[in-house]
This record gives sequence, structure tokens and C-alpha cells, in this order.
Amino acid sequence: MYRCECEHGFEGTNCERARDFCESAPCLHGATCENERGGYRCICIDGYRGDNCGEIIDYCFDPSPDTPCLYGGRCVPHVGGFICDCEGTGYQGARCETNVNECALEVTPCEHGSTCVDNPGSYECLCTSGRFGPHCEYNDTCQLEEPCRNEAPCTPLAEGRFFCNCTPGYHGLTCALLVSSASLDSTDLKLVIGLTVACVFLLAFIVGATVFLRMAKKKRATRGTYSPSNQEMFGARVEMNPVMKPPPEERLI
Repeated sequence: MYRCECEHGFEGTNCERARDFCESAPCLHGATCENERGGYRCICIDGYRGDNCGEIIDYCFDPSPDTPCLYGGRCVPHVGGFICDCEGTGYQGARCETNVNECALEVTPCEHGSTCVDNPGSYECLCTSGRFGPHCEYNDTCQLEEPCRNEAPCTPLAEGRFFCNCTPGYHGLTCALLVSSASLDSTDLKLVIGLTVACVFLLAFIVGATVFLRMAKKKRATRGTYSPSNQEMFGARVEMNPVMKPPPEERLI
């Protein structure tokens, strides 16, 4: 009897047969297994890697030069690759590489006859007279009505509202009112009320203190040297005359 010590990669009684390392199906996720001298090799399909093709490639976090999404596109992992979500970027395409011409859309984004100008990744609306807003959707009250008075700059707001930045000496919604001592704003009014209350409390304190001091002074002025309580404590100081004896009775003879 004999026994053969086979080299790595061979088997059989006389080591006559090459070992099939792919017999146990070591390659995963549909990879192709190929025998090599002393081992095997896995040929992975797209989206997988590793010795046995067991690791999923996340192209969004493991980018190569041809994978990242452009211009702020959101990369979504996908088996075998990735998908770019271009929503809100102003671009389109597999990698968000193509500019979207919003002005060429069937429905223009600019309203009320305004002019649409396409820019890379965005657009701009050139509003007609009396309109403002991203899409020229608001009435420009400042331009249409000129509500601000006394050279106050006017700022248009949404829904027909406006704001007048009054020049010194004027106030009010349209800056038409003169500022006077009688027209105090809320801050000045609070200050005046606070000072008035403080003065009232101070005056009350002074009056109370004055009355108290006068009463105390008057009480001391009316207090004499004689005090019944002291007399009771220390005894009377008035000396009494000796008791006189009555005269003897007269007798008739």
C-alpha cells in the first residue's frame, strides 16, 4: 500500500485529477466561478465586488469619475449603479448634466405678460410695469399708487401691501403725519408712565415720612416728668405731713 501526498489543486489516488474549487459554488450574486491553479476566481456582475462578490457597491458613497450626480442632484443607490434625482436643480439627464430651459416649456413660469430669461439651472422673469415677485404674480402698489408721502421710500409687499420707510419728522402708514410731542410711540409712552408711577411712589414715601416724624416730635413734647407708671414702680415722692392729734375734749364744770 502507498499513499500520495497531492500538491495543492490536485486530488485522487495518484493525484491524477485537478480539484474543482467551483464545485461548492463559492461565488455569490450570480457571479461566474473560474478554476485556477490552486484555487478559483469569481467574476462579479455589475454592482458587486469582493473575493466572492458578496459586497454591494454603493456608487453614491464610493464614487468613481463617471458616477457622481452633477449640479446638486441627489444620488440614489441602485443595484448595479445609481440613479440621479434632479428635481429642483434646474437640470436633467442621467447625471443631471443638461440644463432645463424653463422658458421653452409649454406653460411659461412668468405671469402677466412678463419676459422669461433662461439661465443655467434657473430662470428670471422680467416683470411688466406695476408687477413684481419671482413670477411677477404681485401688484406693485408702490408703483401703481405711490402711497408713501414726504419722500419716504416705498417697498412693495405681497398681496398688494406696502411698507413706507418714513423720513425724519414723519410717521404713520403712509408717513403723512408729523411727529410731535403729543404723538409718542409705544416706547416713549411706557417710559413716561414708568417715570410717573415712580414719582408718585416717591412723593407718597416723603409725605408718609414727614407725618410720622411730626407725630413723634409732638408726642415727645407733651411727655412730662411725672409718670404714673414710674410712680407705681419707684414709689411716691410727695412727703405727707404728720397726722395731727385731735384736741382734748372740753368738760363742763
